[in-house]
Amino acid sequence: MRYLPLIELGALLMLLVSNGDSLQHLNAMALGGTPLVLFDRKLHDTKFASVTTRDLEGARAAVEYAHKKGHRSMAFLVAVTGIKNSTDKRPQIPISTVEDRTDGFIKGAAMKDVKSQMLFCEDSQSGAEAAVEGLLSGSKKPTIIFTSNNDMLLAVLRVAGKLQVVIGKDLSVISFDDSPWAASMSPAITVISRPVDQMGQEAVDLLVGQMAGGKISEDSVLETQLIERDSVATINQPGP
Repeated sequence: MRYLPLIELGALLMLLVSNGDSLQHLNAMALGGTPLVLFDRKLHDTKFASVTTRDLEGARAAVEYAHKKGHRSMAFLVAVTGIKNSTDKRPQIPISTVEDRTDGFIKGAAMKDVKSQMLFCEDSQSGAEAAVEGLLSGSKKPTIIFTSNNDMLLAVLRVAGKLQVVIGKDLSVISFDDSPWAASMSPAITVISRPVDQMGQEAVDLLVGQMAGGKISEDSVLETQLIERDSVATINQPGP
């Protein structure tokens, strides 16, 4: 876990929380009356306030967008802390937002004419690149890859360059989270953007509200936005 103590306020903003962490000390903090907000995560079976985004809905909308662009063979590359190498079997996912993104992809890809696959890999450059090479070298090569974060996106871009696969033409890509380089590269990357600055402000507002006697379990859930750029090709499907 990582904490951002707001010393002057006597409060804690908690970052990068995983569901597998022990909650014993958190219960102690809650009983002690310390204001606490979980940032970009939720912990199951707790009532702590949190600030998150609608990642499930964002992932599902991105899959539906790809479907409208003609894509029927889709893959989702998911970074999961604590696993080695990669697997197509869904492991226990310790981070709630990654769970939401995975569930959103599954719901979006449930259309009967879509062939989908998921690959869960260790959150490292070498592990991610090996997973991508497996995707692009197999018999079920997807026309589009969704990535759970920017590290996975970079792995796709590196392997695509190595294999001389042209993004936006030979292979399409959509990733969670925007960045200046994603917008400025060629082709610019289509992303599921999240309002990170607003999330930070909401977290501080919740902490201040708790200190003023507000609810400790109040949540703030913000919308995502699909930003269309040039990394998703249009595939013409044959008529009926």
